[in-house]
Amino acid sequence: MGSKLLLENLRDTSGSFQGRVLDALWSAVPARFRTVELASGDLRPEDASAFSISHQRGFRLRFGQLPEPMDRELAWCCWRMVEFGGRVPVGALSSLVRWLAATVEEHPQLRESLMAGTPREWERALAVTWARANGRVPGQHWLLSRTTLMRRCYQMLWTAYDQRPWWRREVWDPELDPQIPRREHEPHGDHSVYFQQLHPLWLRHTTQWYFKISLETGDLTWTTLRSRRSGLQIFGDWLAGLQPASPPWLREDPAKVRLFMLDYLAHVRTLTARTGPNRGKPLSQLRVNDIVTDVEKFYAFMTDHRESAARVLEEPGWLKLGPYHAILWRHGEKGRPKVRPERREVIDDAAFSQIMANLHLLGASAEAGGIDDEQVMRIVMLVARTGRRISEIRMLDRDPLLPLDQLTPPSAQDAADGAFVAKLHYQQTKIEQAPDTLLVDAEIVAIIREQQQWADTHLAPRWASGVRAKYLFLAHKMNRHVDQAFPLERVHQTLAEFAQQLDIRDSTGRLVDFNRTHRFRHTKATSLLNAGVPLHVVQRYMGHLSPTMTMEYANPRRHA
Repeated sequence: MGSKLLLENLRDTSGSFQGRVLDALWSAVPARFRTVELASGDLRPEDASAFSISHQRGFRLRFGQLPEPMDRELAWCCWRMVEFGGRVPVGALSSLVRWLAATVEEHPQLRESLMAGTPREWERALAVTWARANGRVPGQHWLLSRTTLMRRCYQMLWTAYDQRPWWRREVWDPELDPQIPRREHEPHGDHSVYFQQLHPLWLRHTTQWYFKISLETGDLTWTTLRSRRSGLQIFGDWLAGLQPASPPWLREDPAKVRLFMLDYLAHVRTLTARTGPNRGKPLSQLRVNDIVTDVEKFYAFMTDHRESAARVLEEPGWLKLGPYHAILWRHGEKGRPKVRPERREVIDDAAFSQIMANLHLLGASAEAGGIDDEQVMRIVMLVARTGRRISEIRMLDRDPLLPLDQLTPPSAQDAADGAFVAKLHYQQTKIEQAPDTLLVDAEIVAIIREQQQWADTHLAPRWASGVRAKYLFLAHKMNRHVDQAFPLERVHQTLAEFAQQLDIRDSTGRLVDFNRTHRFRHTKATSLLNAGVPLHVVQRYMGHLSPTMTMEYANPRRHA
């Protein structure tokens, strides 16, 4: 469920308007922004560059049109957008302020604060006010541009007004709340994790505490947390439909706990995929295993921490957990399929040659028949050439190249012969103890240098003054501080369009779904092994901790 609908469920008082909190927020605003009539001439050049305007003249945002304290709320949100590294759409914000002011004149119950109504209530009220003034219903584009901005401000204010410990909040967003622990280089897409739909309440509150401890200790990363949250939602949906309701310890009789969880396993096996190409089809055995393992790990954690949980969550029922809660299923019952070499999907030579020959179209202009995304083009080039995971390439440092450990640098002839000329340092996003450097040739160095030059030419004008890019591949939006890596969603969207455009097929005539970028990694490992490269060399190259993992790529019998 998307954030638009989930915001409507924040109906308790945790994020309601609080005057003392707003006073504290307002006092933290820099003096140049602490005004309800913000003029471009009063800002520093690096601040003014954060505001998107359609003309070269200055701007003046008159928040004072709104009643107090709503004027301060919107002015504070404006400043926070700049602080987050985003861009403030001056036209949309100015229009939103004007129509909010007109709306509260007709709806006095909304005068106190933006938090006086839900986002949906505000949207309806804004539409009614505009319609009365213009004699017709507002267009979709007009309404969307204003309400999207209004919802953005609403969530910022809700988070700020919510004075509970961060982990007790129903919405977790690391971009809005720096208290949430996250790795320095954390691959992520949508920033938020939502808990409103997780029932029963004891499961919701305990899951939040479980995630808090796991993030703080490093047992879970933000990415893994988001995945595990999905598995626990399925468990919660099942529990919520049972009568009578189940307590945290599930069953009084230890023997019945096992039978209860076998029933849940049987339930998961009846589910079908809700999204993706297999929508409506039964879940794969691997997916079933992942879902029930999420629940098993949750209960193993709670068994180990039952005393702390009973105290912090004020739920003495957690003390009833025993050893039978730590292992919910016996060996083999979950039925996880063993990963076999033939399950590794490899792009065959015919398809791979077509893909590499047409990669330039990813960066070519639309007029030239391309997709006009040079960053995705270079990301795929590096993924295919190096065999790194997509997240490891997306999150390369701005300058990821290191010199070779040798006394004399490589010669021009060495480079021409394809010899290694540098080392590539990448973020090891999956296995902390695994290698994080890779020998590379001159062609890979050239791709990296081209990307650096492209970013300096095309993206640098959007950056705040004096900042230095953190990553090689950079997000276009909300990135004035240049600390956000290129979004994974954008890679998938672009490659999906690319696949449709090219209609590339393998030697058997099957359409290649190379949007599944991990296939490039499988292909690289397999090609090295089939070329006779020693196992230990391939293991080091692929960043595997054991030769067993590397051997899974040997002699694949299945191709994309």
